[in-house]
Amino acid sequence: KASVRTARNAYRSALGGLGMTLGVDEEFEVAELPPVPMFEETMGEEELIAHAEGHRPDFTAAKLAVAIAERNRIDALMRWMPTVSLTAAARATSNVRGFQKDPITYAVMLNASLPLYDGGERYTAWRESGSQIREAKLSLDQARWRLGSSVRGNLREVSVRKENLGNQRLAKQLAEEAAQDARARFEVGAATELEVLDAEQLV
Repeated sequence: KASVRTARNAYRSALGGLGMTLGVDEEFEVAELPPVPMFEETMGEEELIAHAEGHRPDFTAAKLAVAIAERNRIDALMRWMPTVSLTAAARATSNVRGFQKDPITYAVMLNASLPLYDGGERYTAWRESGSQIREAKLSLDQARWRLGSSVRGNLREVSVRKENLGNQRLAKQLAEEAAQDARARFEVGAATELEVLDAEQLV
């Protein structure tokens, strides 16, 4: 009874820790997990890498950093462009005597200014934007390399674990056959009870 109570308390403690991790306050039970699809059997290496690139938030952030750097490059280029402004003004009056004979006067002005010298700020901004693009692309390439290495490493790990699983299943089959043989020999007096217990413990 004491062992049963200890096991139940350990189970409730494990559920409590899992609930804290998941942010669940209500009491719950752990059901059987759904079958996990064998993704490595349905998707190739390049497909898995492409899937990871589309769903990993760190890789998405690296791509967004490249887009922002390229936009800053355009902003730096626009500093070399002339500034054009269009201004329109109109005035109406009811006094049309004297020198003012038209009741409505208006004017439309188009101004353009070209920056000639700004202390080198345009050159600095242009070089800095180029450096930001190179840095962002380098970070993206590094993220792509790390992601590909991670996927390939996980695939190799899956392959090794599958091989180990096959070996363990074979070892279990051999152990069960040895235990069955030990029980058969025990029934005819050719093996001791200790040999049978050892064989069952191995299973």
